[in-house]
Amino acid sequence: MSKGVIFKYVDKNGITVKAVALNDEQHSQFSDYGKVFLRILDDDYNFKKTEEGKGIIAVKNGDELIQIGFWD
Repeated sequence: MSKGVIFKYVDKNGITVKAVALNDEQHSQFSDYGKVFLRILDDDYNFKKTEEGKGIIAVKNGDELIQIGFWD
């Protein structure tokens, strides 16, 4: 079984972003409202980090996401 689902979406600047929704990070307070908690990925499918070394996260509506794979 996979540990998460990889999605892509277009951000507010028109840039296509890849992100992963890890199964253990999804919570009912998000999913009850159709929201998905995501970790942004770089082109090599590593977690993208801020300059401070923190993981970049996003919360998106599920209907904005296109599934492109699984995180194993």
